[in-house]
Amino acid sequence: MLTLYGSGPAYGVCDLSPFVVKVATWCRMAGVPYETALTDPRKAPKGKIPFVRDGDAVIADSTAIVRHLSRKHRDLDEGMLPADRAVATAFKAMLEEHYYFCLMHARWIDPRSWAQHRATFARFLAERAGVPGFVAPLVVDRIRRNTRTKLHEQGTGRHDLAEIERMACEHLGAVESLLGDKDYLFGDAPRSLDATAWAMLAATRGFDSPGAARDRIVASKTLTAYVDRIEAKYWAKP
Repeated sequence: MLTLYGSGPAYGVCDLSPFVVKVATWCRMAGVPYETALTDPRKAPKGKIPFVRDGDAVIADSTAIVRHLSRKHRDLDEGMLPADRAVATAFKAMLEEHYYFCLMHARWIDPRSWAQHRATFARFLAERAGVPGFVAPLVVDRIRRNTRTKLHEQGTGRHDLAEIERMACEHLGAVESLLGDKDYLFGDAPRSLDATAWAMLAATRGFDSPGAARDRIVASKTLTAYVDRIEAKYWAKP
C-alpha cells in the first residue's frame, strides 16, 4: 500500500500542506489507493512534505511523486495535445511557484489571519508533531519568522499586503478564464493540473480568515462550482 506522509487535516482539506492535498487528490482522480501517516517535515527526506513510501522506494516532492505514480499506475495527462501540455506546465508553475507563496503570506504573515490562527497552528504542533504545549507558541513564532525570511528571499514578501493580494487574485482570474464553463480545466476529465488547482483553491477557501483571495473564490460562481464539484466527486464523506 502506498503511504502518503503529511501533517494531517486542516481548514476543510486533508492536510495543512496544499502539496499533500495535491498528491492525495491526484491519487483519487487516478484511482490509486493510498494510506496517510503523520510526520515531522524536518525528518522528511528533503526536509519538507509530502513524501511517499511505495514498497522499498521513498519519493519526495509532489511533482516527483506524481511522475512516479503516473508511470507506475495511470497517467492522467495521457492524450493531451502538446499545446494543452504547455499551458498546463505554465499554470502549474504559476500556482506552485507564485500563488502558493501568496497563500503562505495569507496564512503566516497577514496580521489579520495571524491573530486568528496563531493558536491553531500551535495546537497542530502540539498534537501532531509532539511539540510540548507550553513550547508550541514559541515554535510557531519562530516558524513565522522563518517564513517571513523565505518569502522575502523568494520575492513575494518584498511587496505590501495589497500588492500580494492583487497578484493572488490575478492568478485566480487566470484559472477562472482557463476553466470557463468546462467541468475540468481541459475538458470533461481531470488532468494532473486539476489536482494542483483544486488543492490551492480548496486550501484558500477553507482558510476562514479575511483575505482578497478567499473572497475572490467565494464571489466566483465558476471557481466555487469547480471546488464544490471536485470535492463532491473525490472527497465526499462516506
